[in-house]
Amino acid sequence: SVVRREGEVELALRLVTLSDGDADWTQTFHLPEEAFLDALDETTWAVARAMGAHVGEGPRARLVPDHTSSFPAYMDFLRGEHAARRGTREALGSAIEAYHRALLLDPDFSSAWAALATAYVLLPQAGGPPIKNVLPYVQAALDRAMAPGRETAAGYAASAYLKWAYLWDLPAADADFQRAIEMDPDNPLSRAWRAQLLATGRRWEEALAEANRAVDLDPRSPSAHLTRGLVLMSAGSEDAVAAFQRALELAPDIHPAAYVLGGLLA
Repeated sequence: SVVRREGEVELALRLVTLSDGDADWTQTFHLPEEAFLDALDETTWAVARAMGAHVGEGPRARLVPDHTSSFPAYMDFLRGEHAARRGTREALGSAIEAYHRALLLDPDFSSAWAALATAYVLLPQAGGPPIKNVLPYVQAALDRAMAPGRETAAGYAASAYLKWAYLWDLPAADADFQRAIEMDPDNPLSRAWRAQLLATGRRWEEALAEANRAVDLDPRSPSAHLTRGLVLMSAGSEDAVAAFQRALELAPDIHPAAYVLGGLLA
């Protein structure tokens, strides 16, 4: 459970065994809104320790990126991320509004700029305005997200998608995708998008490997299953139908999956 009180967040966590539902570990944390992400990083390490990971006493890597010092900005960023996962025009519109609120509170929030660029770059393919209408917003957000010394994996991924899907600069797009994956190898979105780029070049085995990796990283991502279906369909595999159906189970209003599945069945 998560309860927000004045000046702090109470976070109650429980780890359970899936087979019988027994609680193996329970703990409550009180995280101050000031330096919230520092406290959340310590909480994350406590969970890792409870799950059996070796956690030394010396300096250790940060698990939670130090996105922003503004707690309200971080909350709006998370609201945007939650909405953007659905991938529909309405959801992306809601995500864009949330990211703008976050950036009004913290104009130097690089992750929010990258997320805003991503939402805008996806909007045309979700039934929104054509790319020429949103391109200035994409480029402005990328300029802020990719300022020297502040580059993020999400920013590279958004830049790569723009170059691949709209500008048709495939070598530059793949270079950006590979840089995004190098910086954050466990991000399913970068993997799914690179799979589409590889399929554009008919590199089926590589494309399917990336698409499968995206699904493994986030089995409940409609876009990951949609991408896997597109790769399988392009490669002539009948397994594409099941992938599109799974995407629609997770997000019934993700219209690209319905459109492509209808055409495939016809």
